[in-house]
Amino acid sequence: MTNILYHYEGSNYTIAVIPVGEQFDVRFMFKDREWSTSIEVCNSKRHAIHGAEHFSEYYELALQYDYKLHQLEFVHPDGRTVDLTCAMDMDRTKESFELLLINGEEVNPMIR
Repeated sequence: MTNILYHYEGSNYTIAVIPVGEQFDVRFMFKDREWSTSIEVCNSKRHAIHGAEHFSEYYELALQYDYKLHQLEFVHPDGRTVDLTCAMDMDRTKESFELLLINGEEVNPMIR
């Protein structure tokens, strides 16, 4: 049985923090599908749990702006995208995330 450190139930999704060795995997799962994705693997338990809390709030905001989750991005019908890890950034305010949703196209800095 998997040891879950944090668990959040959204309207149609679940977010969980699962220890993997000495790291912590923040996973997103739709309730109606057998699909999940790793949002981010963190070295710190505190960062993983705080990021998961952050993500659930920001995911709900993305839905309000008509974004859908597709692979590792939020994708808007007009083509704008925002990397999922932006919703885990503990330094990002709700207002700055909302600006990202309006403008789109911030990619994961690890990919650049």
